[in-house]
Amino acid sequence: MSILGCNELMEMIDARRHCEPSPFGTKIVTQCLYPSAAPVYVHVGMWGDQFRISDGGEAAQCALFHGRDAWAVETGLKAARSRFSLDLALDELFALAPAKEWIPNVVAAVANGAAHAAAVAVEHAGRGRQKSLIEQIGAELEKTVAPKYLARQYEQRGRSGKVWSFDYALTYEQPILIRAVSPHHNSIASTYTAFSDLSDDSNRRLSVFARRPEQDDAALLRQVAELVPFKALKAVIGEERSTRH
Repeated sequence: MSILGCNELMEMIDARRHCEPSPFGTKIVTQCLYPSAAPVYVHVGMWGDQFRISDGGEAAQCALFHGRDAWAVETGLKAARSRFSLDLALDELFALAPAKEWIPNVVAAVANGAAHAAAVAVEHAGRGRQKSLIEQIGAELEKTVAPKYLARQYEQRGRSGKVWSFDYALTYEQPILIRAVSPHHNSIASTYTAFSDLSDDSNRRLSVFARRPEQDDAALLRQVAELVPFKALKAVIGEERSTRH
């Protein structure tokens, strides 16, 4: 097997570097990526006798562009500020380098902070959507299921011994377990793990979504539960009720 030499490897990496003037000083591309896979750019400018390195407010812009609300963006920026010891002003992440020798380290901190801020914003927005979906599911179930059969935050012990919580359960002789799922990796993973740990195959399991998960995630969930669009939930529950009469 041939091995790339250091010079050849560095030439390949350097070829992807980009630098240009910006309103903040000089704009450079980094190896960090936003959740959309777009590269993170940072801006380097003079600040008295120090160097000011910032994201130019692009982490916030990236999150807003992808439909995240202001609350999620603010949460992401504050998380990045805390984790990477950055400053935050007017949705811009920045830090000061006291000397040229500090610039590479500060650039890395700001770039990682910007990527982290956008990722946290995406995650929190996803959680918000999932909470809203849980409430919508509950409202729909209340219309079609008798109160004595409707349980919220239903708990069931899995084969591993862990007790799992499900958003709702219809406590018929053969219970139906229901979990809201959003197209976010944490939601997908937790839903799959909870359903896959159950030992009682007689339970019907529903993963209810408002936004369809990616194809691979959907295929994974179908291994352990029925994947049901929220708009079809009423019909699915109605069919279940009709079989019981």
